[in-house]
Amino acid sequence: VSMFDAVYASNSSALGLYFGSGGKAPMRTGNRHSGMAEAPYNVYPAADGYIALICVSEQHFVSLLEAMGRTELADDPRLATLRSRVANIDFVDEIVSEWTSGRTRDALYETLRRHRVPCAPLRDLDEVVNDPHLHQRGMLQRVDHPLLGELVLPTSPMRYGGEGERTLRPSKELGADTSGILSEFAGLDADEVEQLHKEGVV
Repeated sequence: VSMFDAVYASNSSALGLYFGSGGKAPMRTGNRHSGMAEAPYNVYPAADGYIALICVSEQHFVSLLEAMGRTELADDPRLATLRSRVANIDFVDEIVSEWTSGRTRDALYETLRRHRVPCAPLRDLDEVVNDPHLHQRGMLQRVDHPLLGELVLPTSPMRYGGEGERTLRPSKELGADTSGILSEFAGLDADEVEQLHKEGVV
């Protein structure tokens, strides 16, 4: 699947607004829903980073209020329906942020998952590079480089049936194979290769 194709398809809400307006670009929405049709739908601060959560159904929002311990908010007219939540999106983000900011990503994830609210903790690059699952699946491999030390390198995300795991090797220094190539492919003996090195030809 083309990455570009997948990203294009994920912009269906913004594209609907674009075509529906005769080609006028919709406003930028940051991490909110691109069509401004869902709330909450954002990335929220946690005590140790950020968590993304969305409520795409009324049940999701009811479950979120239960997870937050704020079921009384269901009676607030600003939150009563999806339409009213979208109209009061700043207020929605404010109350969700107040709750998330005092808890860790893991605690939020477990609570929201238990209440069946779609969510995911955001990870920084250090966490991604050291993710046990990516290493276990062979997507990332630790390689000892002769000059740079240990590196974490990616393999291809594409897997084909019957193909074993690819073991990565560190790249060699510039010119590391020159002597061998001159000998094997150019037919030069060791003395001739050494002379070329002395003369600075290679």
